[in-house]
Amino acid sequence: MKFVFDCNCSYESRVRVALTSIREKGSYWVEDEHLHFSRATGVITSWPFRFEGDQLLLREGGDAWYVYDRTEEAQCPADSEQ
Repeated sequence: MKFVFDCNCSYESRVRVALTSIREKGSYWVEDEHLHFSRATGVITSWPFRFEGDQLLLREGGDAWYVYDRTEEAQCPADSEQ
């Protein structure tokens, strides 16, 4: 899975499954140590998260933590909301 987080609090995720790719877009925000995703369908998903260096760790169910490596950093204007 790959996440792209934009400066305007929008995201895109991509998952490659077998011979196809699943894409999803929506908005995100951080609150109470959770990363919240509002999907295009209107469904809101919330995951506990933490950072370790350049890695984002999401707890997606039970007590399993999934690790996502930062591949590049967004260069947001100083006045953008983050």
